[in-house]
Amino acid sequence: MAELVGGAAARYLTLSGRRIDAAEALRIGLVAEVVPAAELMDTVGRRARDIARGPRAALIRTKAKAVRRMGIDVGMAM
Repeated sequence: MAELVGGAAARYLTLSGRRIDAAEALRIGLVAEVVPAAELMDTVGRRARDIARGPRAALIRTKAKAVRRMGIDVGMAM
């Protein structure tokens, strides 16, 4: 989370247990997009198709890099 919102905000949110709404999550960069509940599944499907259309090797490298940064075993996550 610190990578997305910064260390101070990540620590505050984690330690305080404070809930934030969708608008604030968008404002601080925790999410990339906010959509109405009725549009959620269509939006998820569209995003998944967009990602899947990308170059496979680049997708694999990008996912592996993100997983390594989180400290997760790449083999287990892929």
